[in-house]
Amino acid sequence: MNCTLKKQSFHQPTALQPSSYKGFVGLIFEKCRPNKFPMKFFKLFLLLFLVVSSAKALDIYDEIANAIRSGDSRQIAVYFGNNVDLTIVNQEDVYSKAQAELILKDFLSKNTPKTFSILHKGSSKEGTLYAIGNLTTLSSKSFRVSFFVKMTSGKYLIQEIRFETE
Repeated sequence: MNCTLKKQSFHQPTALQPSSYKGFVGLIFEKCRPNKFPMKFFKLFLLLFLVVSSAKALDIYDEIANAIRSGDSRQIAVYFGNNVDLTIVNQEDVYSKAQAELILKDFLSKNTPKTFSILHKGSSKEGTLYAIGNLTTLSSKSFRVSFFVKMTSGKYLIQEIRFETE
């Protein structure tokens, strides 16, 4: 840290110093501060990254919830990975994206959503996001819905989705 203390005599007025300082000896301290720009920049970047990531993570919950509310299997399948672990009531298996969409389409045509609300959401240490919600159908059936989402190739994708009777 290079801090300097300079003594200057103001016997000769300059454009920056008014003439009232004539004969006055003053001390001018140069700012003495270590170069904190890189650390401040890093902290700002990290904070911005976390805010954007959190906002995106919060958005994915809403996006999937809206897709479920719509009852449109194609809209839900947008968030499927290549393979999806799909559970509908007591039928559980791993399906391709296309197969899962067709099975979900059949389920939703028989159980048209009336309301869907997320009751709980969170994340694991491994970075998997999850949500648990309640789906009420037009025929007054109620299902507990849970989905697990993971970041894959820069995009959040549903790894597993369950529709279980309550």
